[in-house]
Amino acid sequence: MSNQPPQRILFPFVIWLLWKERNDVVFRGQNFRPGVHSEAVFQALEFLHCVVNPKISALGNPGRAGCGGIIRNDLGDWLGGFSRCIGITTSFISELWALRDGLNLCHNMHFQVVDIQINAKAIVDVISNPSYSNRVVMPIVEDCRQLISQLGQVRIGHCYREANYCADFLARKGAFQDCCFCVYQDPHVDLLDLISADKEGVFCTRAIPDLAFCLKLLLMKFHFTKKKEYTLHINEDLINVMNYALNNNQCVASCRNDNNIKHLI
Repeated sequence: MSNQPPQRILFPFVIWLLWKERNDVVFRGQNFRPGVHSEAVFQALEFLHCVVNPKISALGNPGRAGCGGIIRNDLGDWLGGFSRCIGITTSFISELWALRDGLNLCHNMHFQVVDIQINAKAIVDVISNPSYSNRVVMPIVEDCRQLISQLGQVRIGHCYREANYCADFLARKGAFQDCCFCVYQDPHVDLLDLISADKEGVFCTRAIPDLAFCLKLLLMKFHFTKKKEYTLHINEDLINVMNYALNNNQCVASCRNDNNIKHLI
């Protein structure tokens, strides 16, 4: 893909900016700016952005891992994809590999406006924090930041795993492939249905942790016995546990003030 957007996209931006520039010259007495065409190209490329979905597949943490990603245009059409066999590593490092490979592929395909959607919130925080420092992963983090600086506009956002099924397919493929890195010009036949479902806006169900189960785990670890009337019993069902917490504010307050469990509340 070249640095020039398609004519059908570029033409309306050129007409609009020329009209604005003409009005500035006629009504405001300003001089005509020679960079109108470059501005039109930039705005057209911003409109015609691509979306990158990097993803990992790990059998344990640490464990055998692979990563993959899919690049689509603003309409959801396939532009490219990749998969990599990483080896034995942690999921955090694998996510960084996926982001780096996705950025590098966008750079090689000469994209100027890139919207990255990754389901690892920790990676979004690391890239967004310029003061982050970790000697183990800093080389690959710096690679990602360097690639971002070479692209025109990059936005990195978090998405849920359920919205990343296409990239998940390529990541699982990467974990078991023989070659180190593969780039795909055309989608795998098993990806066609997933891509079509994304384009049609098919919804998927997201599983959330069972609140009752989480409460029971919390109570099993921290069983309060300072006051008999505030003792919580593990065998109570969810309704009784929640009613007890709502009706005994002192017990809830003591939980929140306990430094040992403050981060769990």
